[in-house]
Amino acid sequence: LHPRKAHALQDIRQADLVIVRGGQYLHNESGRIRGNVYLGRMLLNIAIPICLKRPTVIWGLSIGPVYGRLATVCLRETLRACRYIVVRERLSADYLRTLGISRNVMVSSDLAFLTIPSSTPRVENVLPMQSRIAVTAVNWSFPRHPQPHRALANYLEAVFSTLVSTYTVHGLVPVFVMQVTAQHHGQHDYPV
Repeated sequence: LHPRKAHALQDIRQADLVIVRGGQYLHNESGRIRGNVYLGRMLLNIAIPICLKRPTVIWGLSIGPVYGRLATVCLRETLRACRYIVVRERLSADYLRTLGISRNVMVSSDLAFLTIPSSTPRVENVLPMQSRIAVTAVNWSFPRHPQPHRALANYLEAVFSTLVSTYTVHGLVPVFVMQVTAQHHGQHDYPV
């Protein structure tokens, strides 16, 4: 192992508790090779502390869906070994329940809401003081939809018409919040 990786493993071995960072998704989109490689890499980060017999907590992830028997078994068995799983929304908790995982699952807000403000310009300094609505539009691929490009166009049209109505009726100014700013697996949200 590279010395930095060996050092990280030593830190994990000595940890009282390992918290797997949030802000990601445990899924494989369609069960194809690329999605399974992504899921495998994500599960490896969870499996390492488990294999080192460290108590492991997942905090702030979205989970599922996962396609394919082997991928589903890998996900289920890895997550069953976690002490707690804190997901960002009920949809993930419901999906885990279909896998037979429910005793150690909790729903909480996204960890992004706990961040310390940065020195970047704040919205109240850029826009005049008025009511705002924060919007996150995701460049989702709609992997199981028969017409994914049409589904994305419909999604964006629905977001846009909702914002126009919200502004017209309630005077709420939309503020767009990027969710995915770097291209990892799939697309970033800049096109949206």
